[in-house]
Amino acid sequence: MEKVKVEVEVSKEAHELVEALVHVLETAVVALKDGFQPGTDLTLIFGGSLASLMTGINGVEQLPAEMKEDSAAFLKAWVLGGADLVALFSKK
Repeated sequence: MEKVKVEVEVSKEAHELVEALVHVLETAVVALKDGFQPGTDLTLIFGGSLASLMTGINGVEQLPAEMKEDSAAFLKAWVLGGADLVALFSKK
């Protein structure tokens, strides 16, 4: 399959939130590969994701305004994040 690279404009706060959520889930998938070990896994998941999570939730109150101002850019942020999640969970 041939692929092309495209540039897309998305809304900032939605993008940051989606990226943070994807990062937390990616970290969780890696941490849980060997089963759930509360002491190490929780520290790894939340400790490793705290910075991006804080960035992601920092502007959450602006999400309704972003959606109202440019719903296409807002939706693109969520669709791209959803595509990342599909790729993460469909890896073999």
